[in-house]
Amino acid sequence: MAKFVKSKLLYVNNNNSVRESKFITELITININDQKNCKTLKLIDIGTKTKFCFIDSLEVSPINKKFHQNCLEVFQVLVTHLKSMLPLESTILKNCAYLDP
Repeated sequence: MAKFVKSKLLYVNNNNSVRESKFITELITININDQKNCKTLKLIDIGTKTKFCFIDSLEVSPINKKFHQNCLEVFQVLVTHLKSMLPLESTILKNCAYLDP
């Protein structure tokens, strides 16, 4: 989710310099299809090598914009699929989370 969801929605807002991730129960409630919760197309993490390919075109071409839009859609579908398939409500997994130091 960090590749396309705004950081302020993924981390706990505390005063110290350490960024803490929110609990999984909070993360799965984020509406990833709402454009307000997503990074701008320019800021979506499409990978270093892919970004390097686009560095030649400094202006935002329609093809460049469409590619970034497609990346966003792929990320949204992947997260939606993972949310539906992973055993996020498992009591065992919830209890294991407290074992992490």
